[in-house]
Amino acid sequence: MIKRDIKLTQEDRFLLAHAILEQNYAIEIISSYLSDVEQGYKTIDEDLYKKYVALYDKLKAEAV
Repeated sequence: MIKRDIKLTQEDRFLLAHAILEQNYAIEIISSYLSDVEQGYKTIDEDLYKKYVALYDKLKAEAV
């Protein structure tokens, strides 16, 4: 199991994001996260939720 408090450098974050996008996992990850929020398993504020929905929509539009 990965610790939640893992320290990542900016380069680490870039590489992780790049790999996720290149493998087309981003939509699945955001979809799963939104589902958790909608099911009540995770709690985030409404503004952040809207940003995730917008990101999901952007990723979905680019995947077509």
